[in-house]
Amino acid sequence: MTQMKNEMEIKPFQPQTIKKVWGDEIIIANDQYCGKILVLKMNYRCSVHMHKMKTETFYFMEGLCLFEWCKANRNNEDNIVHKYIMPVGSCITLEPRVMHRFSGIAQVTKILEVSTKDLPEDSYRNTQSEYVDGGSVKWSKNKIWQFQ
Repeated sequence: MTQMKNEMEIKPFQPQTIKKVWGDEIIIANDQYCGKILVLKMNYRCSVHMHKMKTETFYFMEGLCLFEWCKANRNNEDNIVHKYIMPVGSCITLEPRVMHRFSGIAQVTKILEVSTKDLPEDSYRNTQSEYVDGGSVKWSKNKIWQFQ
């Protein structure tokens, strides 16, 4: 009779840091699922983008973030229709085809992203990442709601 091994297979993974206009994207897993830490710089925002296949859950770990989203049939940043301030401890899940972007409104903002596998060909961008002169809250202060 053969004994079954009760050992877990462990796969070493070296986290990869990708420098972005808005900060750093630290990839900690991207095989059957994806895990990232997004580090946003103050007054920078990522592109307005969406994914046709990817489902994403975000946990706001540190700092303060402006999160904006709309349905994917919108075609430019002027059509962002929902804006929320995301405090530490808040969590959201985005289904595929939701246009969205994040802006750092604290000195450093850290977000944990857990999602289905991240595929470069599944990112559809309407705008570029950029610096927002004068602060990201200023340009949208009349349409911000506190996320609850």
